[in-house]
Amino acid sequence: MPKLQESDFYFGAVLATLFKKGEGVNLFLVQQETKSRVYKIMADHTNPDDFFIFAKYRTEHNGSGSWYFNFTENEQAIIREYLCNDGRLSLALVCGASAPSTSCLCILYEDEIRQIFDVGKMSITVSRKKYKRNFYIPIGGGKSIEIPYKRLY
Repeated sequence: MPKLQESDFYFGAVLATLFKKGEGVNLFLVQQETKSRVYKIMADHTNPDDFFIFAKYRTEHNGSGSWYFNFTENEQAIIREYLCNDGRLSLALVCGASAPSTSCLCILYEDEIRQIFDVGKMSITVSRKKYKRNFYIPIGGGKSIEIPYKRLY
């Protein structure tokens, strides 16, 4: 029997969340790409475009409401490959918490991923401000990207 790894639970949570809350769109997992953490998703006839999800997870740092995602050169190369090949890509950042029910999912779209990687960042810090529901990702120069909390894909 294969042993489960911690990442299996987090990536399973990404897929379960997408399929459970498709907002009127039926989603189908077409395949897990040969590259780890990349899933090809197909929507039903209402949205005929396939898209890809690159998933990564981190646990919360000391209850601070922030998560630090570091990307290896290989992971960045995989992401850039999908961005360059006109494959629709979303980055699913699983923001884990000590209580699973308070964990959340931060989804970045292609333009946001490009904004971050184009300034040469090898990491993403996702945070939530007190009394705010959205996520914030600093990109330098006092600027940050605001990501809606309930975004799915």
